[in-house]
Amino acid sequence: MAAPESTAPPQTGTAPKPWYRQLYFWVLTAIATGILTGWLWPSVGVALEPVGTTFVSAIKMLITPIVFLTIVAGIGSVDSLGRVGRVGLKSLAYFQPSTSPRPPTRPSASPSNSACSPS
Repeated sequence: MAAPESTAPPQTGTAPKPWYRQLYFWVLTAIATGILTGWLWPSVGVALEPVGTTFVSAIKMLITPIVFLTIVAGIGSVDSLGRVGRVGLKSLAYFQPSTSPRPPTRPSASPSNSACSPS
């Protein structure tokens, strides 16, 4: 009698990370902790506001260099000049609409506007 064949994938030598070592777990935990802190202890949430503002400012500060270095690394890894040109055109096509200023909006003509109401 032959042994049954295994349908398990071949071993690659590395075990998968446990769930508590995954980044998404810690991001979701931080979101839930922030919500609970603001709901259960509002004064603590208000006291932690400078920490959140500083974090968001730091992320905004780091986005530009990360995007720039990613583009430079991508262009540097391309082997033909034609591909670099196509990537450059695509990058400009995505970059231009996202950084162009918005057209001005017209002010709303609401009756609560004191400049338009008769005195």
